[in-house]
Amino acid sequence: MDLNEALRLAQSVVSNPLFLTILTLVLTPLIATHFSLRAFRLQSKELLDAAITWQWDYDAGPMTEEPFLAIQNRSSVPAFLVQASLLKGVLIRTEAARYAFSYPDITDGNFPLRVTTAGVTSFPLAKSIADQAVLGAPWYSRVAGFLLRRPYLWLEVRTISGHRLVISANDMTSFQARPLWLQGRWIPVPTLEG
Repeated sequence: MDLNEALRLAQSVVSNPLFLTILTLVLTPLIATHFSLRAFRLQSKELLDAAITWQWDYDAGPMTEEPFLAIQNRSSVPAFLVQASLLKGVLIRTEAARYAFSYPDITDGNFPLRVTTAGVTSFPLAKSIADQAVLGAPWYSRVAGFLLRRPYLWLEVRTISGHRLVISANDMTSFQARPLWLQGRWIPVPTLEG
C-alpha cells in the first residue's frame, strides 16, 4: 500500500457518516466532563480579598476606633485562616510579629478563624505591634519607602487550603501618631487655624 492509497482510504473513512457519528459520541462526553470539572474547581476555589479598615470598637473600654482586617470571601465555600503575621520591610520583608490580631478575650482569637461564605468578616488588629515595628525602622527603609512609594508594613494571611494573601498594612498604625514617611511625605500638611 503506497501513500496515495492510504490517503484515499483515510478520506473515505472520514467522509463516512458513521465515522462522524462515532467521533461525536466519543468526544462530546469527554469535552463536557472537562468543562464541568473545570467549572467545579473554579467554584470551589477560595476567592478572597482583604483590606485594613477602621471601625468603632466598644469592647476596648471607652468608644475608640481600632484597625480591623476585613476579608471578603467571594466563593461558595467558607475559608479558614490559620496564620496572620505582620511583616516589615520595603524591599526585603522580615517577620515583625507572628500573630497580628488583638482580641479582648484570649480564647476568641484561636486558629482556625472562620471567614463566612459569600460575605465579609472582620478581625481586630493589634495597632501597638504595628507602632513598635514602625518605631524601629532603620533610616534606609524610611528613605526607600518614601522614594519608591512602597509600604513598609505588610500583613500576610494564610488559609487552611494554602491560599496566601499579602496586603499593605501601613494603615494598621495609629493614625493620630502615624509617621509622615509612612504617608509618603516629609513635611506636615499645614492646618488652617482661624
